[in-house]
Amino acid sequence: MLRFVVLAALLALVYGAVIAAGTELVGATARPFAAAFVARLVLPLRDRVGRGVARFVYGDRAHAAEIVRGVAERAATALAPCELVERSLEDLLIGTGAGAAGVELDGQGTIASAGTWTRGGRNAVVISLVHRDQAIGRLTVQPAAGEASLDPIAARVVKEVAPHIAMAADACRADIELQQARTRLVQAREEERRRLRHDLHDGLGPILTGVAFSADAAANLVATNPREASELIAASRR
Repeated sequence: MLRFVVLAALLALVYGAVIAAGTELVGATARPFAAAFVARLVLPLRDRVGRGVARFVYGDRAHAAEIVRGVAERAATALAPCELVERSLEDLLIGTGAGAAGVELDGQGTIASAGTWTRGGRNAVVISLVHRDQAIGRLTVQPAAGEASLDPIAARVVKEVAPHIAMAADACRADIELQQARTRLVQAREEERRRLRHDLHDGLGPILTGVAFSADAAANLVATNPREASELIAASRR
């Protein structure tokens, strides 16, 4: 904040000096008109320099729309949903000058982070992520090292960008849940295969072995004891 005040004061001094120098070139009676004319000429330059000073101090903090547009442009690419959240956090750090940011989803934990993010950092701005009228998690933004807290402009930008990050985070949650469902399906199939192998080994396997033995015994008795052979075949059929 002190850096911004100093730069703004220097800008004001330069602005006043330019106007004073311009009016000194004309007579006393024309100086008011000259001052207005010079001020009119210098005003666009002052505004441009002022924006440059603000950007130097705050980065893109005053331009939340630029960060939102960046999130939207990334969403139109082939990025995976969770990677989109991570890239959006990186854009947010650049735009606010914050030190770290992270997204936590209910039931999933931390799904993305940027900077030197640690869960439960000091003096962090924590915003609930809401998508389709449902709270899905939290966006946590921590100040940069050496700063006590986020400045008001940066905090405002975080609040404006949060709904767009919530949309990407919800897509990330759906993607995670889909992957988890696929994993459970694969595990269920493997468990069913193990059960079938167990049943074949401990259940059907011995039965089939017994049938084979009975068939062999019946074959051996066909010539010498047809009646007993017939009984063995009937038992095997049952």
